[in-house]
Amino acid sequence: MQMISTSVKMTNDSITRVITEEELAQHNKDGDAWFAVHGHVYNATSFLKEHPGGSDSIIFASGADASEEFLSIHSDNAKAMLIKYHIGILQSKESDVFLKRDCWSKAMLKTKTQLNHDTFHLVFQLEHDNQKLGMPIGKHLQMLCVSESGEEIIRPYTPISDVEQVGQFELIIKVYRSFGKMSACIERIQEGDYVQCKGPFGHVEYKRNRKLMYRNKIYHVDRLTMIAGGTGITPIYQVFRYARQDGVDCQLIYFNKTEEDILLRNELENLKDIRYYLSRADKEWKGNRGHISEEIIEEKHKDFLLLCCGTIEMEKAVKNLAQNIGLDVENQFITF
Repeated sequence: MQMISTSVKMTNDSITRVITEEELAQHNKDGDAWFAVHGHVYNATSFLKEHPGGSDSIIFASGADASEEFLSIHSDNAKAMLIKYHIGILQSKESDVFLKRDCWSKAMLKTKTQLNHDTFHLVFQLEHDNQKLGMPIGKHLQMLCVSESGEEIIRPYTPISDVEQVGQFELIIKVYRSFGKMSACIERIQEGDYVQCKGPFGHVEYKRNRKLMYRNKIYHVDRLTMIAGGTGITPIYQVFRYARQDGVDCQLIYFNKTEEDILLRNELENLKDIRYYLSRADKEWKGNRGHISEEIIEEKHKDFLLLCCGTIEMEKAVKNLAQNIGLDVENQFITF
């Protein structure tokens, strides 16, 4: 992953001029090239002919924020040269919502905590303290990271933070060290680094007041059974806790290999009607053991919806079992 250094001083402390985004956008051509980096504006016009990479790359990035482009490819010496061209402080329009479906937004990693041998808890800072992520319950965002080789890697993730939380959002991400490209990025990313996000996306949304929307169809729910495997708990957890708040009769069945693999354990312990199943439990485990079976999906009636999130193999197996016990899988079985 390309790491963005924030330790090099790139600003002149005597500069106090405030420049709006509209004014910056007017300076975007040959002979008049301004750009912004980390909220500060620089006039690179006099440097166009001297730039080792030619003037076109500067002109192309001018008139807008060029933080990612500039910081990811320039040395600390080049960054320090910016002081000479510093002309003002950028006055950005603050948006109340961070996520957009049609363009990427940048978030800074605030804290990174390793939860177990292969899972991290990441907290990302939004653009300002009063900003909401803009993530409906049950949906996910796309996150883009740049690998060490320069390849852009994009993966979907569901935040675990409260939908009303402001200023930051939280993810739980499992890494696959033997083959995962995004996993390598997640292991390398450090506090202070940036990722890009867009969204929200997804077919499932819990809309509160016992209403769940799936592929634009609204279900009025009194009872939900949810089955999760591994990191599939993240969207399930969001729907589970908000549906419970609305008085929906919910039960959660959560499958993992070992006890150490159970995610959100503390958060889940505060909720009721949760059954854990382990496929590789040690001798000390006193809970349930084994894999998904027909006996586990035992109750059904007209208001019963079955939500599932896990691997593709797991979701197929659950769908087959649900069909075997008589559920109308076209209308009662939902995957994320």
